[in-house]
Amino acid sequence: MKRRILLIIIFAILFAIKLSIVFAEPGIEITEPADGSVVHPGEDFVLRIEPVDGFVATQGDVAISKFFYERFTSLPASFTVTAPQEVSGKLYISVIADATGDTGAVAEANLIVEQTATLQSLEIDQSDDISVDLDWNGNIEEGEDSGNIVIVYGIYSDGIKRKIPKEEITFTSSNPSVISIDNEGNYQVHKFGEASITVSNPGVSKIILVVFKEPTGIRPSEAIPPTTTIDIQPPTNSAGWHNQDLTITLTAQDNEGGAGMQEVDWRFAGKAKADYVNGNSATVTYDVEGVKIFSYWSRDKEGNEDDNKVEISLDKTPPVTTATVMPEPNQADWHNSDVTVSFTATDSLSGVKSVTSPVTVSTEGAKQSIAGEAIDIADNKGSASVILNIDKAAPLVTITTNPSILWSPDNKMVDVAINGDVTDNLSGIESLTFKVTDEYGKVQPTLTGFGSTIKLEASRDGSDKDGRIYTISATAKDKAGNEFTTSVAVTVPHDQRKK
Repeated sequence: MKRRILLIIIFAILFAIKLSIVFAEPGIEITEPADGSVVHPGEDFVLRIEPVDGFVATQGDVAISKFFYERFTSLPASFTVTAPQEVSGKLYISVIADATGDTGAVAEANLIVEQTATLQSLEIDQSDDISVDLDWNGNIEEGEDSGNIVIVYGIYSDGIKRKIPKEEITFTSSNPSVISIDNEGNYQVHKFGEASITVSNPGVSKIILVVFKEPTGIRPSEAIPPTTTIDIQPPTNSAGWHNQDLTITLTAQDNEGGAGMQEVDWRFAGKAKADYVNGNSATVTYDVEGVKIFSYWSRDKEGNEDDNKVEISLDKTPPVTTATVMPEPNQADWHNSDVTVSFTATDSLSGVKSVTSPVTVSTEGAKQSIAGEAIDIADNKGSASVILNIDKAAPLVTITTNPSILWSPDNKMVDVAINGDVTDNLSGIESLTFKVTDEYGKVQPTLTGFGSTIKLEASRDGSDKDGRIYTISATAKDKAGNEFTTSVAVTVPHDQRKK
């Protein structure tokens, strides 16, 4: 059987290319029956093949359509053939013969099968309906039939089922937008729906119901997760940090052909439960400081979800900034020299980016505000300041006595009035002290202040040629620690009177 099928295929191929092959004469011919002869189903006829111009065949094969196959080894050759009952239309006879060498010959003939029985009904090789599975886009699923030929058989009055030639059949679709069919019986499915194909032979027709159903289950496009986009405002700085509460906008979109959006979800880092809103968008206020993960997703109406995470760096806290003064002020909070103010900062989140350099202050004055600034990586600014009181000038002290020369021939104690003034334009006077120094170390009274009177002895040693000298000194100290001392002399002169 396999050999017969192979030879039939070979005959068909040779026939298809025979117009392009030039066989050298001599050849072969079918002498009986004549091309175009009429035969009837079940009728015997003689098939005879003869050589032409002395062609000598070594072997050959003959085939009649798909029902008859024989081999011959010499020519002429003849066979008795019974026309098959099931054939309608034409019978095709094909003969191929080989000769010595590479020569060969081909002959063909067509017979017309004339039915004596009448056509009663039509039968289609498909079932009574054509049901093809389409995908969700209305396309034929892979592996399904589309464009196949509708083969029509006839049931005749003699009870024989015969294939009807296409040229004797017409095909009509009731709805070409659902299914179309050409004159060869090739149909093409276009979309979901129902239609019918009418197959007609003069006097007989057959209707095929056509049903194209949508797939069952979830549409593939509905199994695709939605897409969620995020917009964070205001944006980060160049270092990737935010320094204020954020407004996060989440927008979800389902894929084309999807079921549509159900909800938008999000969760803050460390929070067990997610928040959500129904619909396709949500606006969230974000105020969690630190480097945290913000999770967000959305769910469509089929339950598909995407999964997204973003790292958010938020630092709203300014750096802790400290100012240090060197040297430190005295207990009265005054300096009497140049002061250097240094600034340091710490930041536990984004870290410190810059700090004001040390500032040296040399200008005198009270309540001078010296400020510095620190900036963290998130661009938060912290500041620190100090109030400086600087007084580098000593107080001014003047002192006078009355009298400044003591005359007393009897060595008496003489009243001496002490007057003067003390001033300081910045920090002010903190203390004013006096001291009375007797050259002889004998009379050194206590002086309590200007406007006071002290008693000094108006005597001297006879040998003291330059006189006895009392030194009255006043020392003023301001609140910045600056000191100034001045003094005046009260003299008991050598007696210049003549003896």
